[in-house]
Amino acid sequence: MTNYRQGVKDNIDAMVANGDTFIPGGLSWGMRLLSSQKPFQGGASPAYAASKNISKFIILMTDGSNTVSPDPLNPASHLGTDVALANTLTLESCGEIKSEDISIFTISFGTLADETKTMLETCASSAANYYHAADGTVLKKAFDDIKDKLSALHLSM
Repeated sequence: MTNYRQGVKDNIDAMVANGDTFIPGGLSWGMRLLSSQKPFQGGASPAYAASKNISKFIILMTDGSNTVSPDPLNPASHLGTDVALANTLTLESCGEIKSEDISIFTISFGTLADETKTMLETCASSAANYYHAADGTVLKKAFDDIKDKLSALHLSM
């Protein structure tokens, strides 16, 4: 976690998509960053967040369907090929995140399978929090809409 905006933007610009997709991995790390539990512990606890009217959000965007899963012989490895398991784990992760009062926005980008789009719509906190962007123009509109929804919120002390 950092307040150094340009460094974050530079790192994002340097990313190159390749390889496989395991959506639950990203969800798990998003939840860890927002959590008051280890390894980061920087997030407000659910009780504190409720008492201070703090809202937490995850924005999940993917341009790929789950293509790998935990390996049954080595669960720490994601070299398995059980896509149904990966999809189940995605939905379980979404349920766990939502049970912690963290709202989820999901965006499917490009030409994804209908099964993946349905999974992402189910994962979102509401139907209004799911977006499908077939191209970059629609993707920008999706992020603008999310920004508008979140900018209606404000921090106060």
